[in-house]
Amino acid sequence: HCTLQENPSPSQSLYIQTVVTRILDADRRVVMKMSQTREIPAGADVTFPETKVLSDDVRLWWPNSPYMYTAHTTVLSGETAIDAVETPFGIRKFELAAGKGFLVNGQAYELTGVNWHQMYPYVGNAVPDSMRAKDALRLKKAGIRIVRMAHYPHDNSFVEACDRLGILLYAEPPTWIEFGTDAFQDNLEQALRRMIRNYRNHPSILFYGAGVNHLGPVERLQSAAKEEDPTRITASNGTDWTGPHDAGAADLYTPMIFSGWDTSESFLFGIEAGGSRDAESNQRLVSTFMGMPSHIGETVWTGNDYNTFHSGKPMSRGGMVDYSGIPRDHYYWYKSELTAEPMVYIANLWTGQDGGAAAGGRGGAQPETGKVRIFSNCEEVELFLNGKSLGKRSPDRTPAKVNLEHPSILFDVDFQPGELKAVGLMGGAARATSVVRTPEQPDHLRVDVDTADRSFVADGADMVWAYAHIEDHNGTTVATSRDKVTFTVSGPGQIVGGAEIGSNPVVADGGIARVLVRAGLTPGAITLTASAEGLKPASASFATTAFSENIPIQPYFEPLRIKVDLGSSGLTTGTNGFNLYHVQPGWTAWVGSGEADETKSFAELGGATLVLKKASGASGVKWVNNPDLYGVLNFMAEDGVMASAADGLSLTFKGLKPGRYQMTTYHHLPTAPDRRGGGSSINIFVDDAAAKNRAVATGVRPTGGSPVRKPGPTSAVFIFSVDASGTATVRMVAGSGPGDIWLNGFRVEGLRN
Repeated sequence: HCTLQENPSPSQSLYIQTVVTRILDADRRVVMKMSQTREIPAGADVTFPETKVLSDDVRLWWPNSPYMYTAHTTVLSGETAIDAVETPFGIRKFELAAGKGFLVNGQAYELTGVNWHQMYPYVGNAVPDSMRAKDALRLKKAGIRIVRMAHYPHDNSFVEACDRLGILLYAEPPTWIEFGTDAFQDNLEQALRRMIRNYRNHPSILFYGAGVNHLGPVERLQSAAKEEDPTRITASNGTDWTGPHDAGAADLYTPMIFSGWDTSESFLFGIEAGGSRDAESNQRLVSTFMGMPSHIGETVWTGNDYNTFHSGKPMSRGGMVDYSGIPRDHYYWYKSELTAEPMVYIANLWTGQDGGAAAGGRGGAQPETGKVRIFSNCEEVELFLNGKSLGKRSPDRTPAKVNLEHPSILFDVDFQPGELKAVGLMGGAARATSVVRTPEQPDHLRVDVDTADRSFVADGADMVWAYAHIEDHNGTTVATSRDKVTFTVSGPGQIVGGAEIGSNPVVADGGIARVLVRAGLTPGAITLTASAEGLKPASASFATTAFSENIPIQPYFEPLRIKVDLGSSGLTTGTNGFNLYHVQPGWTAWVGSGEADETKSFAELGGATLVLKKASGASGVKWVNNPDLYGVLNFMAEDGVMASAADGLSLTFKGLKPGRYQMTTYHHLPTAPDRRGGGSSINIFVDDAAAKNRAVATGVRPTGGSPVRKPGPTSAVFIFSVDASGTATVRMVAGSGPGDIWLNGFRVEGLRN
């Protein structure tokens, strides 16, 4: 829908306005066009509703292949374009199916994910789009499939990144426990409606929360959600300790599952689940859910560290990644279970101490003394201690983890200082390696900046995380170190904050000091230096890129395009006088009769003329009417033109705009006496700007009969080119086999030059 409001001059009382919407594919090629013109009274609000079916070569949005289209809408006043806007979107189907669980485009998909808070230290939520996009990418690299945006609408840049990456989202209005006065409820409903209107074109949005966090479903929110967007699934936002133990008015029962959950519902999605840094509880929970199709998934609490008022602590430290985006151990178990690229990770710091990791960094609860925990998606892992093999092991498939693809591996190892190396093996070959070393005394700093997979733009607002690792002389991070590190910057950038908020200097956490660097307004090289008492300093250089305030909408390509259904206008015996020539819906009819050459002009090809005749021989092609096929493209396949194997078929383009074109020809033999004994295979040649008598397809064997089975009639796809003469000829001649040559229809589409 496009809504226009215009304030004309006093002398003007009526506008003629046109809204044109072009659907662009991922290559910005126009695949559909809609247009509507209206006379609009002065000062009026007018909505232009436009609906059209996109059915040809539709690309679906999948989590592992998130194909995106764009609706490019232009507003014209008379003949002048006065405004344009683009709306990205994806096409996909979500459903809950009994006995199968949650389906994406008809395929079962387990929803394994995390909760995510939108907050950052020092700056709260005032961060650039690039940092939110990097958050989403970090989750995707761990294989995370769904994120619950707890407990409020998140910034559009995060949602847009999830659209591009294929991460599903659970969106909920800003509510947490309170549900009091009428004013509160009025505001909550309005917030939900605004959230849905903002999110509804995003293919990643799966659930809308239709309840109050901790208290369960609310009928008022369910009604509002369905009024605004009936296509999405609504969620109850309940718990196992308060509120109803069912979906109630909502579509789906979504309780918190820290301490258990009611299984009476046919479908359940756990919105908050307990996790642990050794990933043991995560593995048991995910395995349990994978074994129950009605339990379609869960999100662990939580994906990231966040500010909290609980227990008198300023920040929760339960995140799968820490507050600066550094992954903790259990991040790598998700990566092992949910991604395919071979990986292996040692979840020990190799200090010889229980729980030897510090609170920050990659650390966390470690296995008991004498155990080494490995996360890997390889077939088996070989472990080495100071170069000596300790054997190979495959994943530990205990009953509690029976449904997992890649449960963790525990090795029994007596601690010895030195190097521990894990090698992931596939088919006996090494495919991935992880190494940890026993840290010695802190010796120096090492600085790295998180600029990978993202931009850093000189707009005065962009920010990037940088890290100073406290390392021993071997380059091992000393996780127990809590030295105070001071950062300085040279070049067009600055440190965010200072001593007044504890951001610089900053105390190392898990052996790593973290700092935010903000870009200046001038692009150029920045050098960040870290220093600490008693340690060798270190620096890293990186650069910002120029900022452009006015980013134009990128051009699109609108090709000439046509689909032609060939057939006869003649009547079939015994049909009571009805013309049984059926035109394939959405195709242009080219109707002939008897045996005759035909010439026809097509506006869809810019007025170009096509001549259809025999490749040789004096008489014309035969136009055939054979109705009543069923199957794929059945109306197009049931009729067509034919010529003998000796004569062949010729299709000549005249007056076609110079350029390159892709053509698809379709060949099917209907079940009818007129087919005269079957069909020959076909060889196709082109005379065009590229060459004469150029072979583009050989041995094309027509399908035949009814039904027309998937993927449809036999087709040949090839490219031809047209120069300033505007001409090209396609010839179809006999290959092997008896009978005639058939052509039922064809498609032509211009290509980018």
